Amino acid sequence: MKIKVSQLAFGDHAKPDHWFSIVEQINRLYCERHGYKYVVERLLQHGQQDRHRNWAKVAHMQRCLND
Repeated sequence: MKIKVSQLAFGDHAKPDHWFSIVEQINRLYCERHGYKYVVERLLQHGQQDRHRNWAKVAHMQRCLND
């Protein structure tokens, strides 16, 4: 079994010029060093407007587990 580190960025955090890009680089290097798979998903807006955006985490984790 391979370890996978997953991050989900919403709204302004998902924009390329946000500080999250620096965090992403650091985490990617960490995962490469330790042999982990690193998965990042950026959502400027989530698809289900009738639910809180945190529900997008469930779909994100399902995609990660099925990958």
